[in-house]
Amino acid sequence: FDCRVAALANCFPMIPSGKAHNEMLLGEDVPDSEIEAAIDGTFESKIYDDLDTKDQTRKIMTQMWSDSDQYGRAIEYWEGLLKDRPNDTVIMGVLAGINRSAGNWRASVDWYAKVAEATVDPASKVASYQAIGNAAWGKLNSKTLTGAETVELADKGLAALQRAEAIQPKNKSVVSLQGALFLFRSAAHGASWAGAIDRASQ
Repeated sequence: FDCRVAALANCFPMIPSGKAHNEMLLGEDVPDSEIEAAIDGTFESKIYDDLDTKDQTRKIMTQMWSDSDQYGRAIEYWEGLLKDRPNDTVIMGVLAGINRSAGNWRASVDWYAKVAEATVDPASKVASYQAIGNAAWGKLNSKTLTGAETVELADKGLAALQRAEAIQPKNKSVVSLQGALFLFRSAAHGASWAGAIDRASQ
């Protein structure tokens, strides 16, 4: 049973560790507004900043927002963090993931691309470009896009994977993923485009 409780929610009365029963805390020293804020989530950001384990708390709250389809709140929170650390690739990656879960594939691809641009390490760049390819494949495989959207997303994925291949030309997973995206694109674009690709590859 996995249960997550907001800070200060249902904490009182409580007996601090190592204290006697007559030293029970009833919560008088904690303002009602702060307890209410903890319960309804009005001041999550303030609570996070007061915790030593704020990174873990962010992950938990982000998961809770995602599980309850409150992607907008999660995106707003992480974009706020990014304003203070504009080149933080970890935050950008989180935003890419949240948008992908929310079905915002264009925003997800854009964030993964920003991660790749901000990353210096070649292997990390390839991983970011592959993330775009994987996100594209996942959405295309859902078969929920229009023909034009399919072509657009396939092209974005292919462009990213071609950049990855330029860095690691022997990366088999990159080449294989390109092949999968070409199949989606050819199916959406028609036989003439597929034929042209086939002739060009001979």
